[in-house]
Amino acid sequence: MASFQKFGNDLYTGARSFDFVGKRRIWFAVAIVLIVASILIPF
Repeated sequence: MASFQKFGNDLYTGARSFDFVGKRRIWFAVAIVLIVASILIPF
């Protein structure tokens, strides 16, 4: 658990970062899958 807390603290303080913008194709794909799933689930 301590490593998870350190990871969160590093993200908060800026000692570590995660490149969200550079992975935009992945996030667009995830969004499209979720949208399609939400349309198809009621049927």
